[in-house]
Amino acid sequence: TYQPTAPILADATPPDGEKLKTPPQQIKVKLTDQSGTGVNLDRSSLQLVGPKGLIEGVLTNDGIGTLLLTFNRFLATDGADDGFYTIRVISQDNRENQATYTVGFLYDTTPPQVTWTLPAGGAILNNGFNSVVARLFDAHAGVDLTKSQIRLTGPTGATITGEQQNDGLDTIKFQFAAIPSPSLSSPSEKGIGPESDGVYKLTVKPEDVLENTTPEPIEFRFRLDTAPPRVVKTEPADNAVLVNTALTRISAALDDGGNGLPLSAAKGSGIDLSQSTIQLTGPRGEVKGTLTPNPASLDGSSSLTFVFQSPLSFDGTDDGRYVMTVVAVDKASNRSESYQASFVYDTVQTGSPVISDISVQPVAFSPNGDGASDTTRISYILSSPAKVTIRVADDHFNMVRTLIEGGAFDAGERRRNDALRVAQ
Repeated sequence: TYQPTAPILADATPPDGEKLKTPPQQIKVKLTDQSGTGVNLDRSSLQLVGPKGLIEGVLTNDGIGTLLLTFNRFLATDGADDGFYTIRVISQDNRENQATYTVGFLYDTTPPQVTWTLPAGGAILNNGFNSVVARLFDAHAGVDLTKSQIRLTGPTGATITGEQQNDGLDTIKFQFAAIPSPSLSSPSEKGIGPESDGVYKLTVKPEDVLENTTPEPIEFRFRLDTAPPRVVKTEPADNAVLVNTALTRISAALDDGGNGLPLSAAKGSGIDLSQSTIQLTGPRGEVKGTLTPNPASLDGSSSLTFVFQSPLSFDGTDDGRYVMTVVAVDKASNRSESYQASFVYDTVQTGSPVISDISVQPVAFSPNGDGASDTTRISYILSSPAKVTIRVADDHFNMVRTLIEGGAFDAGERRRNDALRVAQ
């Protein structure tokens, strides 16, 4: 009995909905006659359409009911041909009954992408943390969250132990004990910051449901810096006495835990010169000027130079004690305590006696009778006869004793061979 029904698509290779990671070399479909007149394979057709259009190939058949499309070229394995493919089949029998069928499959050769991490690569943290997170994306087959991996390595190269989790959608998380640990949060013996500070390496190895993955884990490095920077020294030095010395600028050397290491290996994040400050206050108030940052060296140390708007005068009007106030800020926004250093600026008029080669050994002493640093020795040279006053100040620059008040001395070197003792 004749049935006016076209041949049906009985089977297709690859089957509908298949996901492939290896390139197919051909497409095969099997047609089954429904009319009793037989399948007309010469009038039936088979095509494959991909993301870039029609895939060229050679169409053959087995003379019974199977069509075979062999590609002129293999699909690329570098992701260039990844995407969804549609098999289009037109079946026809010997009575010219026709039917059209479509079958789809996915071809995917590339691993998922890491679209976001927390902390981000290159981030600088100044607070503790207890997890790292990565978000993954796969345009085709989909991410396998159970096989994708996320790990963390500390500054010493040791792997951080913890537990991996996922949100069931696109994000994996690695949870661990808090860093820094309370037991390791104190400064190290070298004074370069907590032991947990330094560069961390976050690694992610994404994998999709077809087991496409990266050859090596993808690395993201970030830095933990919880220790404030420090002021190493100032110029002029603290307690310096500048006599008839031209002074147009002051400077401060800053350090953020470089300890002589390259910045990539140092614990600190480096000095933020745009936020660090240096100020100078003298007898007539704040000295105006321009702050000039000097580029960081390889070990992360830096310096600030403060150039006066006008040099200090030589006519005595600017003479007196000056206080430098320095605040160092690093790239993790850690701030040092305000550091102060003072110096005395003193000029002598032409024709006036000049005092030079002043020596006080030691500069600081404690005359409390305990036998330790009870005395100091003072020497100097006068250019001409002069009256000399010598006073002693405490560590807050408050005058506590007058050793000589307007004493008359001849020109030449003056030295007290016996040590000056100051009663407590």
